[in-house]
Amino acid sequence: MAADGKDMDDETFALMKSQAEIDKIRQEESADFMQAQSDLKIGLEGVRKALGVLRDYYASDDAFVQQSAMPEQHVKASSAGTSIIGSRGGGE
Repeated sequence: MAADGKDMDDETFALMKSQAEIDKIRQEESADFMQAQSDLKIGLEGVRKALGVLRDYYASDDAFVQQSAMPEQHVKASSAGTSIIGSRGGGE
């Protein structure tokens, strides 16, 4: 019977030691998560601000100032392709 009690004490001690190690790991992981979460929130806030700036920029009329309008005197040529196809026999 004394051996059974000693075995139970050894098992209880091993369980307590394992639980202490698990608790320590959980505390370390929790601290790491809190730091990472803080960093991620700061990064997400920066991305949201950047998206807001881009939306404001592209929503304004000045966003595409670099593109010039098509000249009014431009007229689509209608005979250029016809003369080439016609000289080859109509594409047959």
